[in-house]
Amino acid sequence: MNRKAAFVMILLLIAALSFSETVYLKNGDVLSGTIIETKEKSIVIETQQGKLEILKQNIAKIDYSAQTPSTLRDKNDALIWRPLPTLVGAMMGYFEFVFEGQTAFSREWAVTSIVDIGSIDGLFVVSLQLGPQYRINGNYLKGFLLGLYPGIGYVTDFIDRVWFFSLTFETGYQWVFNSGFVLGLTTGGSYLSNSPYANAFKFNISAHVGYAFKNAWIRAKQ
Repeated sequence: MNRKAAFVMILLLIAALSFSETVYLKNGDVLSGTIIETKEKSIVIETQQGKLEILKQNIAKIDYSAQTPSTLRDKNDALIWRPLPTLVGAMMGYFEFVFEGQTAFSREWAVTSIVDIGSIDGLFVVSLQLGPQYRINGNYLKGFLLGLYPGIGYVTDFIDRVWFFSLTFETGYQWVFNSGFVLGLTTGGSYLSNSPYANAFKFNISAHVGYAFKNAWIRAKQ
């Protein structure tokens, strides 16, 4: 290997070690460099063109190299339990469990599936709802949400059975913490066609807890 080739390789190695972060902006631009400062609302990155300060609200994501440990959190999947139906059902002599799964496809849009399993007055009830969820403030799983979930349900006393259809609307706020812990408060209503209940419309208030994983916000580097 001649001196010129060795010199080029050394320069490439230095560049690879020096510019270890890639910042993807929402407008499609991509910046490579070293993040030298993280502020509350912005980051400062050293690039080949010099220092640049970028607002976090303009960043889509940041990729860190192995040389720079990251605390990037882009959590966009969550498993959630809604404990209120369970607690209320237990006090009234029946049981009900409601579980939810969320997947965010962008900062604004997610899909939500809700499974409801319960038993009341000798009837076994199971239902599934699946529909879109919109984040008004555009922060993946975190923030103020609007949801609309069509669904189907099944009621049986193990002799006869009834199928019913439902449409649920909810609005509320969901928090996603750095640890992945999810806490949410929502309110809304459900319309049931061919309802197995006395009323075709149900008013809903929900507090839910869960865990989010797999990359919904950018957290400052430690």
